[in-house]
Amino acid sequence: MTSSMRMRYSNAHYDSRPDAIASCAKTITLKNDEPNLTSVEAPLPGHSHKKNLKFLGAFSSPSHATMPNGAQIAVEGLRLMSEMRTFQRIFDSENMLMLPAASFDDLRSALMKVAPAVIHLSGHCCDEKWVFEGESRAVNCVSGQDLGAMFSTVRGLKCVVLSGCRSHKMAKAIKTLVPNLRVLCSETKLNNTFATSFCGRFYEELSEQKEFDVEKCFAKARFGIRSACDLKFGDPSKQLHEISKDGMPVLDIDHKGQPHPVDERSGLPVYSKHCKRCNPDLGGTFTLL
Repeated sequence: MTSSMRMRYSNAHYDSRPDAIASCAKTITLKNDEPNLTSVEAPLPGHSHKKNLKFLGAFSSPSHATMPNGAQIAVEGLRLMSEMRTFQRIFDSENMLMLPAASFDDLRSALMKVAPAVIHLSGHCCDEKWVFEGESRAVNCVSGQDLGAMFSTVRGLKCVVLSGCRSHKMAKAIKTLVPNLRVLCSETKLNNTFATSFCGRFYEELSEQKEFDVEKCFAKARFGIRSACDLKFGDPSKQLHEISKDGMPVLDIDHKGQPHPVDERSGLPVYSKHCKRCNPDLGGTFTLL
């Protein structure tokens, strides 16, 4: 029987970066049976002439993780289609490649055929590993070292964006293997709408520039997000409800100290759109390494 890890924050658009995976990291066997990439990423015969692209995006939304006893824990689905549509309006079809429901093999295969200037990963980051979709949409984690080894073989790659909660340590692991690569990451939990809005603004700046100046585009995106999104640039962790050991938010009291609304049937507290602990006005932060 599959047990649920549904996050109440999904209604507040925090579902794409839940604490659920991280809270179970010590008890769930996160599948990572990929070989060491350092020795396997040389271009295959017939792929020496790769197509140059501006943007390659991999969007991953696994449905479950497996416990050592075989039990499955459901992972909240991500709302990545709207993010993909946002990016499709920025880059023309000849200069981008989108990988929906992306597995690690999908990304690796794509990089055998194309050479992007920007690689965007959208999804979960857990225990300094990126969470791709595995077999039957199961969780499949890949380390920053393995991603860095693969990225080091991509000629012309200038920037990697890790649009996932608390991805800064993973970004540093990638940078140790690709020192000249700029990596956009987050040190905080991220709100869906905020992450899509910020990355969209960043890519708009990149697409308009003749010269590829990542730092300048990052500065403009950070300034522009103030008017493009209702959410502010900042860490929402202190505003959010506390998370229990099973990965669920503790919906005890709202931001005014009042009891949370209760479901009439179950008698359990439920998400409230009026509660600022459910809906912080801070969307998260991005950092450029």
